Amino acid sequence: MIMSKKKRKQTNTFLQSKNKKNMMSVKQKSKKGKVLYKVRYPWDVSKRKVYSPSYERLESFLKEVGNKSPFEYSQKMKPKDDIHKKSTGYLDITWKEVLGESIKEHDFGKNKEFYTEKVFDWFIQLEHLITNNEMFWTLLPEIWLNRSHIITNGNEDIFNRYGRMDVPFETRMECVDYLNIMGGESFLREGIMNGKMLMDIYENMDDEITIYRSFKCEKGKSIRKGHYKKNNPQSHIQEEGRGWSYSLNKSNSIFVNGLLNTYYYKKYLGLDDEKSKKELQRSRRLTNDHMNDPKIYDGFYDCIGIYKVKKKDILFITDEFCECEVVVNPENVIFENYNFLNITDLITQDLLLRLVNNLGLDRSSIHNIDGVYSVFHKIIKKNLKHYPEVIKQFLTQKPEIRTIFSWFEKYFGLKEGWHLSVDMFGHISGMKNFGLLGVKDGSGEVKMFSNSVNSMIELPSNTTVL
Repeated sequence: MIMSKKKRKQTNTFLQSKNKKNMMSVKQKSKKGKVLYKVRYPWDVSKRKVYSPSYERLESFLKEVGNKSPFEYSQKMKPKDDIHKKSTGYLDITWKEVLGESIKEHDFGKNKEFYTEKVFDWFIQLEHLITNNEMFWTLLPEIWLNRSHIITNGNEDIFNRYGRMDVPFETRMECVDYLNIMGGESFLREGIMNGKMLMDIYENMDDEITIYRSFKCEKGKSIRKGHYKKNNPQSHIQEEGRGWSYSLNKSNSIFVNGLLNTYYYKKYLGLDDEKSKKELQRSRRLTNDHMNDPKIYDGFYDCIGIYKVKKKDILFITDEFCECEVVVNPENVIFENYNFLNITDLITQDLLLRLVNNLGLDRSSIHNIDGVYSVFHKIIKKNLKHYPEVIKQFLTQKPEIRTIFSWFEKYFGLKEGWHLSVDMFGHISGMKNFGLLGVKDGSGEVKMFSNSVNSMIELPSNTTVL
């Protein structure tokens, strides 16, 4: 839904008083923050200092913008605009600065990393200053996409403060996407679905939809409440591995999981605990922080869950990280089924990610990716017992892709000259680089993989489905 012109009407009340200062003011003094460098944007009178994050700066920012609608900030700011006019550029950059995100220094072309985990704790302490509900949904994605657990681990009530859930879903989606638009153009990469495209998908789905979530389960714990599904009135409730983040497709859920586990290295490479740990870190290029996560060791299983949710219960949808992420309170989902993931899924995942990268696409660009995953998984599972060396190749990140492609040729009966083909599409929102994946043989005939459940792109009616 597009906001009315009345709500979007620009005001000139901002900074009219000499006593009001915005966060970009060159006169603003550091409040317990380290000076990192100087910068000048169109709204700056002259070069100003950029500080490291501090509680005081975050507080000052939220006091400045928290009672205002994001729609007061123009998406069409030009360099010659008066510095007192507000723009999404100003709002976005200031928000990222006070959070300490990576900021490009115009003068030196360097990226300055000054993240601190404390800013997320500060946000939880200060979010009550965001009294305008539309501004809350506009600022939320930067927190959610970086550290969603800071909210879901005991701070879920922030969604209900001030009636934030009363904001219509269409408006929430516009807010979530608002800072991705500057100068009237989307700043998202092609292949990532913007808010308008996701709304198109949302509006064309049934009232109840299927969503997916990958999760890790500690050995010995019950995934389903009451453990068993049959004759269990509480079987729709998930216990172990529940959360707020889901996906519109199964494949992206698995990609997010990563399937990192020393169990595979112990079982298929014959390594002990210490050597499997070192090989996992080396082959997957994991940081020491990653290695401190207990869930990557063999005391945990990887699972994919299938859920039902009513559209009205969805908080918002975002594709900014190419995950087709659906955010919803787990209290409002029905836990239908789950499957354990294994070495076949790890190889299928690795192969598909390599394929997507080679095609120059994003993970959510291929709208029949679940159909591709299903076929790849079937073929790989069938052949692994005859080619155990492939497992070792993938675990050590030295796969012989040609071997697996020969399995496809045999399975599909393909002749020389075949290749993977992407039928590309655009969207009326202006976003491009989306498509359906198929196989074209030497004769020029194209066969498509089956479609994903929530795909907005329909397979051509005259196309053979693999």
